[in-house]
Amino acid sequence: MYLYGLVHRSAIEMLVINQINGIAGDLSWRESGELAAIVESGFPAQACANSEATLIEAIVSHDRVLLSVFASQTILPLRFGTEFASEQALIQHLEKNQIAYLKAIEALKNKAEISLKLSATQSEMPPIPTELKGREYFLAKKEQSQQQQFIEQYLDRDRALLLQHLSDRGIQVFEKAVDHYLLLCDRNFDLKSILENWQVEMEEYDRTNQPKNQWIWKSSEELPPYHFSGELLNLANEL
Repeated sequence: MYLYGLVHRSAIEMLVINQINGIAGDLSWRESGELAAIVESGFPAQACANSEATLIEAIVSHDRVLLSVFASQTILPLRFGTEFASEQALIQHLEKNQIAYLKAIEALKNKAEISLKLSATQSEMPPIPTELKGREYFLAKKEQSQQQQFIEQYLDRDRALLLQHLSDRGIQVFEKAVDHYLLLCDRNFDLKSILENWQVEMEEYDRTNQPKNQWIWKSSEELPPYHFSGELLNLANEL
């Protein structure tokens, strides 16, 4: 039995789950206490193991289901490939972990995940004149290196300011890579305004005799909290 995600049982009244296409067939509910699981009984995840194209298509469909539910409900999304040998095994798992799952759903209530990617642009430093030799070349190379370190220090300061701006507004941040952040925040919040305020604060610092750092950002749409679900839950090893 394939499992997409979990919602509070009250969500059942607002979702017509059988109108959402699954990976290979129809979706349905399995309930346990205050939990409701979105499942597909006719899809074995291991069926995708021998075909990369089939696997990618299944992952895309998995995310499509989660997005469809997320559009109107708080959902605890589970990773692709989460399945149980039987309905009984699923129900037992939900009973065993019900408190933890309900707490996670409550913590994610009206929250969304947003991917934020940044890139910094600055004027290129002039190349070292080719006519410089010996000590003069060494000194010019040293000065260029110091200038690059100076620029990196300001970039790090800019990043720290951004993280402070986000933290002050109750936004949780997960750093996926350098200048790639995943944000957990209230749905429909104004990220553009926050980033504009960040830029204004950077400009208020005295930057005399140092290159101006310009930041370009790109943000995703609001997504189910894929990564933060893992932070809230250490999914049971028996899955």
